[in-house]
Amino acid sequence: MVILSHVGWGSEIGMLMLFQGAFELPLGFRTALVTLVGINAAIVIPTLPGNFGAFEAGATMALVLCGAPRDVAVLCALTSHLTHVIPVALIATSVYLVRSRGRVSGG
Repeated sequence: MVILSHVGWGSEIGMLMLFQGAFELPLGFRTALVTLVGINAAIVIPTLPGNFGAFEAGATMALVLCGAPRDVAVLCALTSHLTHVIPVALIATSVYLVRSRGRVSGG
């Protein structure tokens, strides 16, 4: 479990570093780690479904603290969050529709 946990957190840091490069932000492990900590600290607070608002606030604050311009940091945070939420929502909707179709037809 420890190894799987490290792999999961490592992939999150890798994704954040990819987004930093894509948005021409200060690239580095430290910035990605601070952003990940900021996101997780912010989403502890119960908010809207999907943690909209809290996720972006935590990521933006961390990126700005690491030297990113605020407007670029907000856009990076929103884009990063949407890449987490949209695939899950599409898969969940597809599964729901397939399963509910079986109930309607009597299966």
